Amino acid sequence: MNTRCVPSTWMQEQPVDFLLLVDFKWLMAGQGWWVDLTRLQRDAAYADGCIASALASRCEPLRQRAEDLQSRCLDLAVVH
Repeated sequence: MNTRCVPSTWMQEQPVDFLLLVDFKWLMAGQGWWVDLTRLQRDAAYADGCIASALASRCEPLRQRAEDLQSRCLDLAVVH
């Protein structure tokens, strides 16, 4: 499944809950993956890579946050 979102429609027109992003960032950090939140919100390829890494993690809370972000992305893609 393609999770790609156009950044301008993903987070700029209807911002994702900031707490979800921060939670995702720190859960990723706990796995040794550092996330640039500004880039995550503007670079679709970077966001895809971060989400893919998170979905492959053994950390259930991280996978859930990735699914939440992915769902948000797909919901906006349907609207646009």
